[in-house]
Amino acid sequence: YINRFDTGDENRDIYLAMLTSMDEAIGKVLDALKRTGADDNTLLIFFSDNGGAKKNFANNGILRDYKQSVYEGGIRVPFIVRWPGKLPKGAVCDEPVISLDILPTICAAVGAKLPGDRVYDGRNMLPVLRGQMKGPLHKTLFWDDGVKQWAVREGKWKLLFNREGSLELYDLEGDISEKNNLSKQNPQIVKRLQRAYTSWQNQMAPQLIKARRKRQTSTTISSQKRKNRKNR
Repeated sequence: YINRFDTGDENRDIYLAMLTSMDEAIGKVLDALKRTGADDNTLLIFFSDNGGAKKNFANNGILRDYKQSVYEGGIRVPFIVRWPGKLPKGAVCDEPVISLDILPTICAAVGAKLPGDRVYDGRNMLPVLRGQMKGPLHKTLFWDDGVKQWAVREGKWKLLFNREGSLELYDLEGDISEKNNLSKQNPQIVKRLQRAYTSWQNQMAPQLIKARRKRQTSTTISSQKRKNRKNR
């Protein structure tokens, strides 16, 4: 695959070769579904887990920033759903959805019920994808990298807490590139979305990254105490 590209940048050529390899492999999967007659009975979801990574020489176009960021360049991704005969062909859904919606959507598609003893952040997307639902699937969406950044979206408004420790507010309908910070002009919206994020965060289980760091710190302290006792 690498021989197909000559951009002048070897790393960019490698990245493009990897994408081409993946694209052709996905094509083989689709061909196999057609060949075996399973094509019309298979729900396909094509999805990226994050925006393009800068170190991989990706290009996120007009979207700001890259992977590991809560700007749109880090969290807005390709999301394609295909289910012949069950979903309209060529339709575009403008409602914001999130990767957490995949599980309840698949369960709904196969008629499986999710356990009722827990809360799920995701929702079944099928009514939205079929055009049967008016209004947003989610009133509010949240992102948290577990370290320094978080974001919350409600309709056109998106509030984010950046790596520098500042709050930024954007109108995504008119500013998808997130260039015009409107936090000073809309303090009430900032407060409302900040409260929504805090309420959501208080419902969450301890973050794995922070919990792991706490265990590592505890282990280090315990090891140091044992070492000090041995040296006495």
